[in-house]
Amino acid sequence: MNVFFRITVILSLFLCSCQPKKSTSDDLGENQIKYASGLHIQKFDGYSVMNVKNPWPNASQQYTYVLKQKGAVIPDSLAQYDVINVPIKSIIVTSTTHIPSLDMLETSNSLIGFPSLDYISSPSIRNLIDAGKIRDVGNVEGLN
Repeated sequence: MNVFFRITVILSLFLCSCQPKKSTSDDLGENQIKYASGLHIQKFDGYSVMNVKNPWPNASQQYTYVLKQKGAVIPDSLAQYDVINVPIKSIIVTSTTHIPSLDMLETSNSLIGFPSLDYISSPSIRNLIDAGKIRDVGNVEGLN
């Protein structure tokens, strides 16, 4: 056989054997977060896995959540983690520092509870409180 034929056969075998790797629950994928540290999200078909590292200064804990879309099947290997159905439709926050973000994102209607409603000054949130759409959940140290 001539050298050209051998090289062609070898290259053909090499190219045919190269296939893209399919994502599995063991393959953590690429992090979807670019500008935050301590947060790592990997997208999969119908769900994402979110790891939160160092949630507060000097924290040794790490938290993992599965963000599940409606109808998605979560692998058994992730059953030990808390599942959050997305998109999130309602939220309770415990600090007034979160209120401007809800206003800015135009998601104030998703707020359903807050401790000590008297501390909120946002007009849109005050309207929701007056309409009975946001409940007082008690003080932060003893949420109801």
